[in-house]
Amino acid sequence: MSDVRNALADYLARLGISYKQGSQPSILLAGFELQCGDVMLVFDCRDDVSQLLIRVLYPFHAPAQHLAKVAEFITRVNYELSLGCFEMDYADGTLGFRIGIDVDGASLTSALVRNLIEPSLAAADHFYSALAAVALCGAVPLEALQMDATASHPEQR
Repeated sequence: MSDVRNALADYLARLGISYKQGSQPSILLAGFELQCGDVMLVFDCRDDVSQLLIRVLYPFHAPAQHLAKVAEFITRVNYELSLGCFEMDYADGTLGFRIGIDVDGASLTSALVRNLIEPSLAAADHFYSALAAVALCGAVPLEALQMDATASHPEQR
């Protein structure tokens, strides 16, 4: 096992998070249940370049007729984010959140892994419903974000 992969596997084991091997040796997969729905975490342990890339993949895809709306939604959300980004594969509508770290010349610590996983899951959960509304129902992106903001902050109604 690689140094990046070892550090990740140790962290997941300490938390009791089960994972499985992906289709490539560098890939580990772990399912997570969020408040708004389930997601799949894809850990890409790139030991050759000392990087860990994490993708949170949603269980739904954007159909072709909603790709433009989803792209607008993602662009609006990404502009406000300080860590990571939402992404969409135009080829098949796969939706997710991506974050990564380069640890060249350093070690991947538990704190660094936690600081990648926690904000990724938080962002994926926070925007889950609004993204699903746009991707699956063709909701207007700005309206979906405004509804999401109202739901997140009920005292502001």
